[in-house]
Amino acid sequence: MRKWLFGLVIICGVALLPQTTWAHELITDSTHHVGMVLHVEPDEAPTAGSKTHLEFIMQSLAISSAMLRINDVSVPVTLSDGVADVTYVFPAQGTYALRLEVSASDGTRYSFTHSIGVSRGASDVTKGRHDYFWAMVGLIASGGGLLVLVAVGWRQRRAIARHSRH
Repeated sequence: MRKWLFGLVIICGVALLPQTTWAHELITDSTHHVGMVLHVEPDEAPTAGSKTHLEFIMQSLAISSAMLRINDVSVPVTLSDGVADVTYVFPAQGTYALRLEVSASDGTRYSFTHSIGVSRGASDVTKGRHDYFWAMVGLIASGGGLLVLVAVGWRQRRAIARHSRH
């Protein structure tokens, strides 16, 4: 019995340990011949409304030019020692499609695609306005209903008083 209890304690202890998180993601090009590592700051999780630093690291490829598109918006890229650096502010929470086009020094072109989720920070502004509108409609309708009940009660006060005496 003690062996089972000891085993249960060990299993629960391991299950409660913090799970390992990968700090970088390996992404291959569309032909699956060339790979790169994507590093995202801050904390491997972009925050909407704040600057996010994206590092595309290609160790075995001499890059001559690179172009990044995030949801079909062209974003400036800085190249340095096999690394494509980008600073970008994600406008709202959601999923964004990254497409990095790279030209090697020998003229070969590579295309990398990746999706990145933004789940922290500013949410969509139009959603907040929409929710506020319906909250006001509900509040006005509730107030109107209360006024109708008071008016009906006031008009029927004699009948209510007579009914309560019997």
